[in-house]
Order: sequence, then structure tokens, then C-alpha cells
Amino acid sequence: TSSTLFVGSPRSSFAWHCEDMDLFALNFHHHGEPKQWWAVPQASRGRFETLCDGLFPGQREKCGQFLRHKAYLVAPTLLRAAGIPVKRCVQRKGEFVV
Repeated sequence: TSSTLFVGSPRSSFAWHCEDMDLFALNFHHHGEPKQWWAVPQASRGRFETLCDGLFPGQREKCGQFLRHKAYLVAPTLLRAAGIPVKRCVQRKGEFVV
């Protein structure tokens, strides 16, 4: 793999996904307003994927790893309503998030 630089604008979003090869990601916030990160604990991954299978019918049949395509948004409130724990982290300029 190689390093990637993502540039976001205010109120932009990035879809739920698993990192390549299920590795951790290291993210540094270079500039701008604080960024919110949302994460589902690894222990709840199966429940998260099952919920997404129901929310996005037919996608699993097209690609068994459809959540890696970074194209699907799910509100954290919907995950919590389904009993899936969601963690929130606020990252500020000059900080790393793993």
C-alpha cells in the first residue's frame, strides 16, 4: 500500500468502511476545524455488517466485501438503535488518530 492524503471540506463525510487488509490506519490532522471520527468496535463488526446487509439489499451478492468500497453511509443513531455500540472521537489540528 501507499500513503494517501485526503482533503475534506466543512461538513464533508466519509463512508463506513474497513481498512485495507483489516489493518489499523494512522491519520494526522494537518489543518482546519476539528474532525469527528465514528467507529464500531471490532467485536461488533458482524452485527454491523448484518445490519448493512439489510439496509443495502443485494450489495453483498454483487460484492462480498461491499463495505470496503466506501460508498455507504449509516447514521450513528441508527446503529445505536440496533444495539450496535458506536464510538466517537474528535480530532483536532496537530493530532493523530489510530
